[in-house]
Amino acid sequence: MPGTAYFIAAALIEYFFGMAPALAVMTVGLVIADFLFVPPYQQIGVLDQSDVALIVSLPLVSMLVIFLIERLRRSEFRAELIALVAQSRYEMLLRADNERAIASRAADEMDRLIRNLPRCHDDIIPTQALVPKAARCHGESDPDSAQKTESAATVPEDAL
Repeated sequence: MPGTAYFIAAALIEYFFGMAPALAVMTVGLVIADFLFVPPYQQIGVLDQSDVALIVSLPLVSMLVIFLIERLRRSEFRAELIALVAQSRYEMLLRADNERAIASRAADEMDRLIRNLPRCHDDIIPTQALVPKAARCHGESDPDSAQKTESAATVPEDAL
């Protein structure tokens, strides 16, 4: 087949540059192959059987290969696009999960501080004015129980 080199060139051009340049290369290659490689050489005149075979077969096979390569490139592009979208969604999910965890930690810390601050720091927040300071720092709210634990802790030496 006289146009094999142009057929390969059209396929490579399609793969690297797209369909329009490949169709242009195929058309130019068809004219050059017919002019240079089909008898009568270097003459454009009456079409004979070899001219018709070249004019029919080269574009048909070239266009088939060009369209198959174009379909391959489009599916490759679609797969890359889907991968990029999936990566972007995954990063968005991680970012949202991280923000949620930070907000949850901040809320837990604030809750802990709000619960523990009034117990030992009555000079900052005077909310428990009736409960003695020693009882509040140990988590007790009854002043009598604080005195009982204090008296139980100090046992007289004669009792032993």
